[in-house]
Amino acid sequence: SLPFSLSFEVKGEEQKRALLIAGWGKSAYNFSSLLSQAEWVLQKKRFTQIETLSQPALVDLEYTMEGFDPNNTDQILAYLIGLTGKDIDQDTLFLLNPNETISLDTLNTWLDAFTSSSQVVLLDAPEAEDFFKEATTQPSDKRIYLWSASSGQMASLEQRGDCAFSRFFFTCIYRGASVYQAYLSSTDAIK
Repeated sequence: SLPFSLSFEVKGEEQKRALLIAGWGKSAYNFSSLLSQAEWVLQKKRFTQIETLSQPALVDLEYTMEGFDPNNTDQILAYLIGLTGKDIDQDTLFLLNPNETISLDTLNTWLDAFTSSSQVVLLDAPEAEDFFKEATTQPSDKRIYLWSASSGQMASLEQRGDCAFSRFFFTCIYRGASVYQAYLSSTDAIK
């Protein structure tokens, strides 16, 4: 369940951090456009640290994740856009690049260090729900899993990503919606 009040609005001196990952996919242009929008919105919401990676090697991603301070973070967002490993019969993996993947459990191990932080994991990918189906860490009041497409459903990542779930999501966040409101609006917009 989603905490109804979780928001990325500016509140005093909160320390908000984001990890934005464009994985491997058919159109890197779509992903870079969507990443740029997300980064811009999060800058406006005064995120103190935003790390953006495009088709990273796993070692580079791990190095970037080590650069986040779990003791001085109020909110953290992990946003992934790309493809899951459905094409290689590994739908619980996210394709970082043509040769490497990352699992939700690996992301969760990293997020576990942020014990006092609100955490959002957002995946915009075809059949994104499947990525979360074997999660050993369940969502809670502190950790939320959001996805753009249910099992068997394609994501709208065509052209410049104009109809992508995350395009709608970050537009709603920019306009002041809570994470829950942005999720509902984005889900309705892509139907």
